[in-house]
Amino acid sequence: MKPKNNLFKITFLFFIVLIYACKDDSTNPTNNNNNNNSNSGNIQYFFDIEIGGVQHKIEGNAADINYSSNWMSVNKCYQTTSLGSWSFQFSIDDRSAPQYKTGESIGLTLQTDNTKLGQNSGTLNFGILYPYLKSFFESKNIHPSSGFVFVEGKAINRPDPNALNAISNIQLTDLGTPSYFPQVGGPCSFDPNNLNYCWGETVKGSYAGTLFFRSKDDINNYSVPIDVSIKFAALRMPQ
Repeated sequence: MKPKNNLFKITFLFFIVLIYACKDDSTNPTNNNNNNNSNSGNIQYFFDIEIGGVQHKIEGNAADINYSSNWMSVNKCYQTTSLGSWSFQFSIDDRSAPQYKTGESIGLTLQTDNTKLGQNSGTLNFGILYPYLKSFFESKNIHPSSGFVFVEGKAINRPDPNALNAISNIQLTDLGTPSYFPQVGGPCSFDPNNLNYCWGETVKGSYAGTLFFRSKDDINNYSVPIDVSIKFAALRMPQ
């Protein structure tokens, strides 16, 4: 009888192991659909931008954001993707909002081309409609026509149009992970009582350089230097 009992025990243990092996692993951190995402948010984001020695900074938490809110209209710090290029929106539009830390109302768009981890090239554009930026640049003897265009690295007369607003040495140290809209049957499950996105990890990076803007004294001469540095951990918007 002992051999039969041993066979029964072995068979029972086999079924126990099989049950656990077949158990839903959707909560496993290695699962691609759920890795680094959370309905509750709790993802910290920030930018810290210096323009001509003046610091502009916000800090926030994705737990305070959902797709029914109007958060995208104020104090932006997020990334979107299109055809291999990544666009980053940074702005301070409401200094009474909790994300605001220091600085003036500004807006910048940073774009990286053929985006990859490490060093990237791209473009940088300043929000020409922001009164503070307009006043700041004009106080530096920078010509406002056609927006605040510049060349990077050195003063130049009549630069190649392709060099305008182009920047290099954009360092991306972490590409983050995707974010998702809540939807039935999707990687981010729909919960009518919790409308937060499933946020992925932030994109982290920096840029620092000297930009030469066109002078009021000579519209063809890009000779007014402004040091600009940008550090950020930007939210990845769902695609």
